[in-house]
Amino acid sequence: MDRRRFLETLGTAATTTAVFPSLESALARARAANATSSDFVFIPGAEASPWEKDAFQYFTRRPGTTILRSDPRTLEKFMKDLGESSAVARPVRDLFVVAHAAPEGRIGLRLDSNHPRSLRQDQVGFFDVQDMVKSNSTSIRVPSNAVVRTGGARAARVRFVGCELGRAQPVVTRLGILLGSDVTLRVPRFSDVFVAAGTDGIVECFAYEFVVTRLSPLTSRAKVISAFKEDVQRADTTLRLFNGAKVEDAKWSEWIPPLPRNSIEVSEPIPVDHFRKLSHTLTASNGLDEITEMTVTMPKGYWHFIETFGFDSYAGATTEDVSAKTKRTAFMKRMLSSKPEFAETGCPDCFPVHRQFGFDTLDQFMASFDWWPQGYGPWTERVIASIPKDQKELLQEAEKMRVKDLTFWQGYRSAYVVNVPVTNAQDQLLFNFVPAPGSAFPVFEGLEDLGSEFFISTVAP
Repeated sequence: MDRRRFLETLGTAATTTAVFPSLESALARARAANATSSDFVFIPGAEASPWEKDAFQYFTRRPGTTILRSDPRTLEKFMKDLGESSAVARPVRDLFVVAHAAPEGRIGLRLDSNHPRSLRQDQVGFFDVQDMVKSNSTSIRVPSNAVVRTGGARAARVRFVGCELGRAQPVVTRLGILLGSDVTLRVPRFSDVFVAAGTDGIVECFAYEFVVTRLSPLTSRAKVISAFKEDVQRADTTLRLFNGAKVEDAKWSEWIPPLPRNSIEVSEPIPVDHFRKLSHTLTASNGLDEITEMTVTMPKGYWHFIETFGFDSYAGATTEDVSAKTKRTAFMKRMLSSKPEFAETGCPDCFPVHRQFGFDTLDQFMASFDWWPQGYGPWTERVIASIPKDQKELLQEAEKMRVKDLTFWQGYRSAYVVNVPVTNAQDQLLFNFVPAPGSAFPVFEGLEDLGSEFFISTVAP
């Protein structure tokens, strides 16, 4: 199970206190936008996961906003409806594309009838957008009658709402080309989170997702903390705050909580349903007398899971290829290096899989996983042990993993994740907010005008 799929299954949360920072301009902008804008939203999986359901509720309540329910649920059909549907008041102001995403550049949607190209029909990636750019596709271009604002002002903005897609610059660049030269595209660098603010409304905010991985489970909380401290010192570390500062060592002890016995304190991996709440106190001073604190339930906190990577079945392996780590890695390198997804030669602007995962070379990527065929090695039992005992169907399906099969290989590693809200220098939450019916709180937009520390943009001329 990859990281994004795993995150969709989570339901545990951590509680934090959020306040409205004194950003009168953001309040004024929201009020002005509500009176003049026509914003439209594409949510292809509106009922698919808790995150998408929360996003659907957020945009349903957002004033001046319409969710277009296109059928089929492709971005191509959304753009077609945007240009032709009588439900659209043109010209538009902002467009929102809401879908699960990942820092590797994967997006949980269909762009058009031909993309995704792979058998995985619920997500696209670099090679899909690259294929569309090479073929000069116009299937997802924002229609010309939608992009010019009243009075001939600047073209429409498109904001992708999806976690950490902004870390995949080659994908963002190509999406900007495909959407058209009259469009300003904005993509977040961080996890995009929708959470309930008690009964007052829904908050959209950003969260850091700090991750370290190891080739075997860490056997104590102290070792987990040490792993984060070690990785934060690496020159290529991603354990940084939005302003580029490295996370201070003391924060890991604060964010990674004491763990119960029979989980991380022993050599077995932490069960995938093991969570601990984070306590995060935000500054209470806001300068707006009519607005008081509200309680926001921030999702997740800290967890561990087994991350896997695999492409396909591979012929030609023998028991000799399994006998040592170097031989297993060498076999899989031969298999993967022949695939176009890993190619580097002849494509200077490509984004091969190992670069998507943050590695400069294929060798570095190969060394980041422990490669095994099905039924061999320690990971089969670790994966099965991580499945909750009440998940009987999943456990029955997992039994097949015990059958030895030299043609099916996967890479394995233990991943440790700390998820905390993004705050400003005063420790105030950065967020948008839409109130529930009857709430005393106003609409508030504090994210939309944030700069390049938070969004990657392709700007229309």
